Amino acid sequence: MTTLRDVAKRAGVSISVVSAVLNGSQYVRTSAAVRERVLRTVAEMNYVPNNAARSLRLSRSGLVAAIIPKLSNPIYEDMLRGIQDAAESSGYALILTEAQRVRPGSDLLRRLIGEGRADGFLVRSPRALEPFNTLPKRRLPVVQLDAGSTTRQGSVRLDNRNGAFVATTHLIELGHEQIAFIGGDKEHFAAKERRQGFRDALRIAGLTSRQRWIRPVGFSADDGYRATHEILTQPSRPTAAVVNNSTTALGVLSAAADLGIPVPDDLSVIGYHDIPSAAHIRPALTTVRMPFYELGHAGQTMLASLINGDDPRDIVVNDPPPQIIERGSTARRR
Repeated sequence: MTTLRDVAKRAGVSISVVSAVLNGSQYVRTSAAVRERVLRTVAEMNYVPNNAARSLRLSRSGLVAAIIPKLSNPIYEDMLRGIQDAAESSGYALILTEAQRVRPGSDLLRRLIGEGRADGFLVRSPRALEPFNTLPKRRLPVVQLDAGSTTRQGSVRLDNRNGAFVATTHLIELGHEQIAFIGGDKEHFAAKERRQGFRDALRIAGLTSRQRWIRPVGFSADDGYRATHEILTQPSRPTAAVVNNSTTALGVLSAAADLGIPVPDDLSVIGYHDIPSAAHIRPALTTVRMPFYELGHAGQTMLASLINGDDPRDIVVNDPPPQIIERGSTARRR
C-alpha cells in the first residue's frame, strides 16, 4: 500500500510538505509548482490517506459540518458545491444540517460538539451562531459564511453592498428612475448591506430612495408576493425592482402577473443571486450572479486551516466580481 513517505520520495519533497498540501495547512509554505507536483504524484500513485489512523492520532473525526438556513433553498447550491470540493481535496467528509435543528441544548448540537462528531463548523445563518457564542471558552473551529458580524473571528463573506450596487446600476442604465427594493429581513447583516448598495447607486445617479418602496419583508417567495402586491396597488408605483434574492423574486413576478402588470414592459425585475430556475421561468429572471461557489470553497479552505491550528481571519470574496445575467425580466424604460 502506498504511504505518505512513498509519495514524498517520488515527488522529491519532505513528508511534511505532502501532508501540508493534502491538509491545506498554511504552516508549511509551498509554491504552486510544488503543490501541483505533489497532487500529480498523489494521483499517479493512487494514494489514499489513512483517515482512520489519522483520526486516532489527532483525535479528529475527519468530518466537518455546514449549517445553513434551509437545505431546500436553491441559492445555496453553488456554495455547497464549493464546500464539498474543498472538503474532498483536504480529506474531509461533509455533514449538512439546517439552522433550526441546531439550538442551544439540542441533541444534535450535543452530538456534534459534545461528542466530537465534527472537527469544525461552517455556519451560514446568523441565528445558528448563537449556540457557539454561548459555549464555554475553548478552541472550536468555526467559520462564518456571509453570516454577519459577531465577536467571533473567522469569516468569509461576499461584497453584498457592491452586488446590490451593480444590480441597481443595471436598472438605472436601462433608464429606470423609480426603483423599489424588495425582500430581506430588516436586521439581517447581508440584507442591510444590499439595501445600502441599492441606496448608494441611487444617490450616485442623483435619484431619490423612496422609503415606501423599500420592503425588508423576508426571504421567501410568499414574502415577495405580498410586498409587491402592496407596492403595485399604490397610486404611484415603481417601474423597476431590485429583489434581495432570486427566490423572493419568484413571488414578485407572480404578484405582477396576478395584477395584470406586464414584466418587463411595465415593471423590470432583477434578482440577487443566480439560481438554476431563473432561466426557466417566464419571463426568465435577470439576476446578478455572485461568487457563491468561491465563498463556499474559501470557507472550507479556511476551516481546514483552523483545524490545523492556524489563526482565524476575516476575508471578503470578490473574485469573480458581480456579473449581470441579463434575461427577459428587465428592459429599457419606455
